[in-house]
Amino acid sequence: MKQISARGKNKYKSILFKHSFESRKNSGLLWFLFKVYFLHYEFYFETLLRSRNMIRKLQVRRGERIFEAGCGLGFDSLRIANKHAVVVGGDVDTRFRYSSCLGNSTLLRSIDFIKMDLRYVPIRSQVFDKIACTDVLEHVSDDDKVVSEFSRVLKDNGRLFVHVPNLKRFARGKKNTSMKTRLFERSEYGHVRDGYTFNQLSALFVKNGVRVYDHIYTFGFWSRIAGYVHHFYSKCNSGTLVFPICFFLAMLDSGSKTDEYNGGILIEGKKLN
Repeated sequence: MKQISARGKNKYKSILFKHSFESRKNSGLLWFLFKVYFLHYEFYFETLLRSRNMIRKLQVRRGERIFEAGCGLGFDSLRIANKHAVVVGGDVDTRFRYSSCLGNSTLLRSIDFIKMDLRYVPIRSQVFDKIACTDVLEHVSDDDKVVSEFSRVLKDNGRLFVHVPNLKRFARGKKNTSMKTRLFERSEYGHVRDGYTFNQLSALFVKNGVRVYDHIYTFGFWSRIAGYVHHFYSKCNSGTLVFPICFFLAMLDSGSKTDEYNGGILIEGKKLN
């Protein structure tokens, strides 16, 4: 059998190394392009606003155990874990599996994604310091059962943060426009109810041992205008171009958190001992 000289071996190793490096480089580029495509395809302007309000309200602290109920794609779970919390993301849909390509290995070790029905959370009682639930309850017929599960898995004095559509948002619109909007949201987004008033959601909290002590109203006039503009241009594949303008418009709503006719309600409660 012919022997390969030392010089030949070194040349062979050099070729292998170069090929391996280029393969990893190409693989990394493809992975990056996949991330960009995935984020662009699944990104919505309204999602950013909800996420921004929720994360700010959560005030995440290092080492806290936080449950994102109805985590969807898991973007907020990644953001929470990035603030050094231990996170469980739960959803009946398993699209959260794609989030594994958006975070590094260190970050993903702080997150567990679990497929679950929120009426029967497969976690023992009194585990979490905080629970975040963004625009989920309006999709669930048995919302009382879901909130009772939230209360069960919360520690005593744990915090519950829930964002839902504000039912009063229809009060200022024309009757026909409001009805069209309601029908669209039910057919397009799978809503089983049009939303909640502050009193309705508060009653649901109190019934399940959670005391409400703070709330804000989200999606004011300028946020709605920004949402309409972004939605229109997204249909023309130009949503990314108008995003900076829409984001600026949404920031003008910073002073409208007390307007009870805004589009959403974000309620904060504390579980009683």
